[in-house]
This record gives sequence, structure tokens and C-alpha cells, in this order.
Amino acid sequence: MKKILNRQVAPLMILAAMLAAAYGCMPPPRRQPSGAPVPTIEARFLLPEQDNLGRPFDPELFKWVEDDLARRFGGWTYEGLFPGGWNDGRRIVREQSRRYLIAIDRAKVDELKTFLKQVKERFHQKSLYLSFTQCEVVYL
Repeated sequence: MKKILNRQVAPLMILAAMLAAAYGCMPPPRRQPSGAPVPTIEARFLLPEQDNLGRPFDPELFKWVEDDLARRFGGWTYEGLFPGGWNDGRRIVREQSRRYLIAIDRAKVDELKTFLKQVKERFHQKSLYLSFTQCEVVYL
């Protein structure tokens, strides 16, 4: 029974993905001119919930980041709040940060870094945590 369902469902899933890509609901598979997949990077970065004086950031500031991520890189995922801390040279600063995940072409890494420098300025931060993982991203 399971094999029969898989044979019936798989073509429908492929058709749904093709229609979604054709109508702009999802990005088309990224390919190099040779037909090989474009190397994909997962990027994660942290944005603090509050400024260095403990005041919450305006929700519109996060909306600006999220909207720009969608426009520039196709989307984003908010992974939740993460507690952390860092040493500012005088004391240990503890804070809650939002963690974001995006999947981008390797060729867009510099564009992401440039964008996050703008984010750093708007959030009045000395630095932002950014990490990369090379991976294969598949949209189903």
C-alpha cells in the first residue's frame, strides 16, 4: 500500500513544486551554466532584543531586517531567542538575541556581510555574530 501511495503522491509533489516555481511561490533550483547546483551556504546571525542600555529595540527595526532579507536573499527563518553573554572589557554583558537563518548562494556572501554591517549600524552594535555552514539546500 505504501509503495502505491508513494508512486501516486511523488508525481503530484513534483507538479506542485513546478507550479509553485513557475508562479513565483518558491525560488527555482539554482544552477551553474554547466547545470551543476550552485554551492549554497547557510548563514546564521544574532540580533540582540535590547540595546546596550537595556531598552527593547523597536519591532519595526526587526521588520526592516526581515523584509530586506526576503528582498535580497529570498527569505529568512527566525529560529527563536537565544540567551548569551560577552565580555565588554569591564563586565560580562548578558542578553537575549534573535537568531536568523538564511540559505544563500556562495556568491552572495559579500552582499550579506555588507547588509549586516548596515544592520549593525542601525542597531548601534560594536559587532554582530555571523556564522556560515556549507550545505546542500533542497526545496521540496
